[in-house]
Amino acid sequence: MVCSVLFVGAVVVLEALPVHLLVMAAFQGRQLGGFDWIRIAASSALILAVCAVVFVQIDFARLASVRFEQPV
Repeated sequence: MVCSVLFVGAVVVLEALPVHLLVMAAFQGRQLGGFDWIRIAASSALILAVCAVVFVQIDFARLASVRFEQPV
């Protein structure tokens, strides 16, 4: 349960940066610069990496608990 909360928290924190950059740019009436787009792309890449690591760990844990039986 704690791991689930940490996972959701990590994704929310990583999603906050792109949303903040886009909302503030719209609020201030300016366009995003190149560095802002790099930060948005990096944040998105980190989100994908966190999700991939978590789901791979879950799959390996499930596979480890599966018992394969020999056919008779």
